Amino acid sequence: MSFFDDLSKKIVETTQSATQKAKDTADVVKLNSQINELTKSINAGYAELGKQYFEANKDNVPEEFAGVFNQINESSAKIVELKEQIRVLKGISICPSCGNEVAIGQKFCSNCGSQMPVVEDAPAGKVCPTCGESVAAGQKFCAKCGSEITW
Repeated sequence: MSFFDDLSKKIVETTQSATQKAKDTADVVKLNSQINELTKSINAGYAELGKQYFEANKDNVPEEFAGVFNQINESSAKIVELKEQIRVLKGISICPSCGNEVAIGQKFCSNCGSQMPVVEDAPAGKVCPTCGESVAAGQKFCAKCGSEITW
């Protein structure tokens, strides 16, 4: 019977060892998850700190950060340009009073009632080569047919 007692004892020890390793692995996963969440929190704090520092110093840029400030300003300007291109493609403008999107051609904002500025038509002779629709200066795509405008 000694053989079976030893075998039983080994099985119990192996099972206990495997159970402990599984528990340890689960604990490591939980701890790593907590570390990842705290790291995300730190990175969000750094981002917010940087944003606040940028806003506080944008009119008096410290020389050692001039490159980063320029990168942020250039990227921000490019975003404004790209958003304007999207508005042109969608045929919308922005209400100068409330910031609401308004279809080009509407005389009043549907959100605040303010009168919309008149959108100048394209200069004479500027038309879409595909459909003949008038094209505004600087427009890259026809709002009617979607064709690319190349001058």
